Amino acid sequence: MMKRIFEDPLATRACAQPRMLDTLNSFEATLDKVQKSLNDYLEKKRQTFPRFYFLSNDDLLEILGQARDPEQVQKHIKKCFEGVKNLELQPPSQNRRWEAIGLIAHDQE
Repeated sequence: MMKRIFEDPLATRACAQPRMLDTLNSFEATLDKVQKSLNDYLEKKRQTFPRFYFLSNDDLLEILGQARDPEQVQKHIKKCFEGVKNLELQPPSQNRRWEAIGLIAHDQE
């Protein structure tokens, strides 16, 4: 569909393609289903850890997507915990994961 619109950019002709409205409505319905499923998934994560309610959907998706890299998650810590600037992390050792060993406040305490 986009290729045909690119080739013939005149709006009146581009919108007159056969079944274009049906196709776009189908795309919208599919997008609505995906959005609802995503919202349901994020709600489950928020119910598991209520501090996630302080985050936008975009921030929460970034945290969940970067869960294996705590350094990338650090920028969201202050949104979850008031008065906490970041976490003091201990790198993984043999057969272990990253471990939070301390909280650092804005005044470096």
